[in-house]
Amino acid sequence: MKRTCVQCGKDFFLSDSEIKFYNDKKLSLPKRCRECREANKKKNDGDGEASKPKSSKSGRRKLAGIAAAVAVLAAGGGVFSQNAVNTAVQAPQPAYEYTISEEYTFRNSDALADHYEKHGREMGFASASEYEAAASAVVNDPRALHKLEAEDGDDVYYVEETNDFVIVSKTGYIRTYFRPDAGRKYYDKQ
Repeated sequence: MKRTCVQCGKDFFLSDSEIKFYNDKKLSLPKRCRECREANKKKNDGDGEASKPKSSKSGRRKLAGIAAAVAVLAAGGGVFSQNAVNTAVQAPQPAYEYTISEEYTFRNSDALADHYEKHGREMGFASASEYEAAASAVVNDPRALHKLEAEDGDDVYYVEETNDFVIVSKTGYIRTYFRPDAGRKYYDKQ
């Protein structure tokens, strides 16, 4: 599928396998080319504390493109044989559709690795990048309940149908993502 990068304006292509990966994860297709996504990732990884996004009225969201770039790499880096592309099976469309307006990430790779080890493996994610992309999808899911945490005002998201729970800090980074044993009661206590 041919797309035009919203950042640099050049055309780029997504293979059937990449499209299937995004559809399976209920993520929208990337709007940026691989080069722009990787450049954004390097910029955000290198700036550390200085790159904290400013709070915004729309939920203190951070647009980074990191999860999408990592997800494409996790799906095989976009290098596929012509035969694989021709025989790829298109994933069924989800029962509901929504557009991810912003992508969320953990503050840094150490925080992502820690939370993936603590929660992501037991949730069945094959990689930290899949875990991070799924957490971002929860925040953007229109079914997600949302409120501010009573203790410190962080954004709390919960999708009852999947029992997915995510907290996004005031600075716009994912603090945690897991499936609470107590389900909705855990969300209500926050």
